[in-house]
Amino acid sequence: MTHRLRLVCGLLLLIGNGLMMDGAALADEVPHIVGDVATDGGVIWARLPEAGTVTLTYQSRGGQPDVVRAEADASADYTVRFELSRLAAGTRYGYSMRFVPAGAAARYVAEGAFTTAPPANTKTPVRLAWGADLAGQNVCRDADRGFPIFGPLLDRQPDLFVALGDMVYADSRCRTVGRLGNAQIATPTGPARDVDAFRRHWHYARDDALHRRFLAGVPYYATWDDHEVLNNFGPAEDEVQVTPESPPIRLMPMGRDVFLEQNPIRLNAEEPGRIYRSVRWGRHLHLFILDTRQYREPSTVKDDAERPKSMLGQAQRQWLIDAAGSSDATWQVIVSSTPMAIPVGPPEARDGWASGDGDTGYARELRQIIDDLRAAGVVNVIWLSADVHFATFFRHQIDEGYEVFEAIAGPLNAKVFPRPEFDTDLGTERLFMHPERGDMTSFDAALKWFNFGLVEIDASGQAVVRYVDATGRDLWDVTLPARKRP
Repeated sequence: MTHRLRLVCGLLLLIGNGLMMDGAALADEVPHIVGDVATDGGVIWARLPEAGTVTLTYQSRGGQPDVVRAEADASADYTVRFELSRLAAGTRYGYSMRFVPAGAAARYVAEGAFTTAPPANTKTPVRLAWGADLAGQNVCRDADRGFPIFGPLLDRQPDLFVALGDMVYADSRCRTVGRLGNAQIATPTGPARDVDAFRRHWHYARDDALHRRFLAGVPYYATWDDHEVLNNFGPAEDEVQVTPESPPIRLMPMGRDVFLEQNPIRLNAEEPGRIYRSVRWGRHLHLFILDTRQYREPSTVKDDAERPKSMLGQAQRQWLIDAAGSSDATWQVIVSSTPMAIPVGPPEARDGWASGDGDTGYARELRQIIDDLRAAGVVNVIWLSADVHFATFFRHQIDEGYEVFEAIAGPLNAKVFPRPEFDTDLGTERLFMHPERGDMTSFDAALKWFNFGLVEIDASGQAVVRYVDATGRDLWDVTLPARKRP
């Protein structure tokens, strides 16, 4: 935000409400995120420390200010969500928030700015960052440094960040001494079995100061993977039994509702639990964010040739084919929390697309999706993924010269699990892998294994996929020239 725009927002609050700006300390304790930014709007989300009224003032440079209000209360964990619409494309908007606790004086909360997505016909450069896997396997918030990787992430100044799942580990615990021997901030709860515990896992991840600065500064697009609920869960595999005497409880509905509550996602009025969605960013990028969890068939079901099993469900799969097929963007970037080529989970219950040496993956549906995309004339496809806790890049050379790229990043801050195995059914070639071994002797040493990915598309449409570690060091990159649609 420019100095002039910051001053304008501050003056609006002072003049309109007669307030003293005494909320610098409060801004540190109130997480706020701008997410799902599109050409015509976005979502501004915040979690307040108590009940009260939040007033959001926003405006473009030279434009008239708009004011909206929301109530923070215990029923939604004191979160508020402002879904802004009818904004101008490719325009910078400044915003400021004022908080009035119930029965108390008003306090200034936060200010920031975001830029709406450029129009679809604008050949503008774009930098997309993605990452996943935060605070898993007792590799958690360092007591002194928190989550260091968000510093290099913020330094790269991405236009948007895709949080690709496992951004909390609601099914585990962080302890005061980490797996790597360092002092850590412990989670306030163990595996989540109720709504309050799910919320506290999200609080833990966002209580880190560096993480909060990143969230306040970069447009955020969230999806989920298994650890937002339970390891390798699906709608038929989410039950736990708290005691031998108690009946099983289902975790997916609770985990999903808290995920939607704690993230700046534009909610779908016709399908309130829907997570899959897309965003267009200028001439060169169309982003498709998948939900690989709540529509899948059980992982133990065999992927039979006569009846291929589904991870996405019919409605989501058809949405992807139709939307990508009708898009004229140079690059179609598909976000899948589970990898295409790397088998994950045991052979008798594969959790991802690849079957490996078993027959329980979702490989047939994946191949059908790729065939449908090719039949629709879709070229320049990059699949972004995570989940496996190491960075790798594949070129899938499909029959008759059709190729799809798969870029996997992570972890942001968790245990590293490098594995050399991958399926070759799609004509797959591995171009990069980091690390090749999982030696992690200390938290300092692990910073060279923690990583995130970047997709950088220039004004001409040429794409570069890049990997960066938690020290800010470039690890590897590849240039992908754009091809014309047939």
